[in-house]
Amino acid sequence: AANVLARYGGAEERWRVEAAAVLREVGLQPEAGPFLAPVDPVALRIPDYPSVVKTPMDLGTIRRKLQGGEYGRKEEIRADLELTMTNAMRYNPP
Repeated sequence: AANVLARYGGAEERWRVEAAAVLREVGLQPEAGPFLAPVDPVALRIPDYPSVVKTPMDLGTIRRKLQGGEYGRKEEIRADLELTMTNAMRYNPP
């Protein structure tokens, strides 16, 4: 988180540091495993995944985008977090 703050600095960008901390905490949860990396339909033997989930997203991709400065506003990271969960629910309905 400190390296993110050093890169962007300023209180107006503190959301980046907070988002990195939240991602780290979420990633440490036992239930986070399936969400840490992109879904591999071949390895998981779910060939229909790309036809069901049109815009894949995962916590690892979110972390990479955050570290790479690809999010300009906190609403963008929130949208990707919501997309991650929406995709999971779409492919694995209750």
